[in-house]
Amino acid sequence: MSASVLRRNARPETRKVLDADETTAGIQRAISDERVREIRQYLHTADASFPNSIILSLDPQRLIEGPDRIEVQGKDVGLVKLVISQNQDTFSVIDGQHRLKGFDDESANEFQLIVAIFIGLDEEDKAYLFSTINSKQTKVNKSLVYDLFDVAERRSPQRSAHDIAKLLNSDPNSPFYRRIKLLGTNPKFENEVLYRASLSQGTFVERLLALITKDAAIDRDVIRRGGVLEPAPKDSKLVFRPMWIEDRDQVMLKVLMNYFNAVAEAFHREWNDGDCPLARTIGFGALMSLLSDLVPEGLRQGDLSGKFFAGEVGKMRRGYDAGGPRLTFENFPAAGNGETKLLRQLREWSQVGA
Repeated sequence: MSASVLRRNARPETRKVLDADETTAGIQRAISDERVREIRQYLHTADASFPNSIILSLDPQRLIEGPDRIEVQGKDVGLVKLVISQNQDTFSVIDGQHRLKGFDDESANEFQLIVAIFIGLDEEDKAYLFSTINSKQTKVNKSLVYDLFDVAERRSPQRSAHDIAKLLNSDPNSPFYRRIKLLGTNPKFENEVLYRASLSQGTFVERLLALITKDAAIDRDVIRRGGVLEPAPKDSKLVFRPMWIEDRDQVMLKVLMNYFNAVAEAFHREWNDGDCPLARTIGFGALMSLLSDLVPEGLRQGDLSGKFFAGEVGKMRRGYDAGGPRLTFENFPAAGNGETKLLRQLREWSQVGA
């Protein structure tokens, strides 16, 4: 069914309180404007598609003819014809309201949607179907999502970040050697009893993407269409974007290698201590945020070498040695605002040790 026709003939049943007695009706969650915006943006990309069906309930009173059925060799093979009168209440949307609302007038005319139609469901059946569909879904591991860019032929921020993660994880000279959990799980290495990986591939890629792009999907679509990528705004935290636009992924890799080697050397014990927050996810996040401060300074000096980063990280080490909270999870918890506290403390140590 075309999206334009479905929009005119379907309505979501958002669950709401109807009166002071708290009488409720409807089955759907409230519309998320942010989710609608994301879908609308996706619909304007070159390879947009919805292979999963929108699930509808059809009011039997709107059924003019059908459903007629046929048999082949004694087996019922399905509907021949279904004629439905058009009205805004013809269908109620059981699942897919955000996808449907994401269409604007232009995109709606271009899309044919797969729909699954139930005829004459009562409210109990609608509610059960909706809750079953949405309670049984399993979110895909982000590490797997980013790892699948390994098969991509076209350039994209996700592919670049994925390639850099794999290179850093496989290079024995890398500070991240076998520290990144590819696919989000710990593989077993021969002759290695203690596996050191403490950072998921998904976390690494997302933190790196935050220094490359505001919207990786849009950048990928621009490249696919042969368009021109937008440069980073002035004073932006997208410090790697100029390098990425210029197809200099090796430079990004080298900068990360220089920076984190400096961290691993200055904080040698902490970096190799699995119980230290600096070596875990919150430490990586804080250090990546700090990198967005250091790269512009290095570019102003014309120096992003290991020596430059060793000098900057050395300030943090001297500040840490001078006193203050120790690098423990008691002081910088893994949950909550621990990462923000750690970033603030790293900056403070840099000033003390300058």
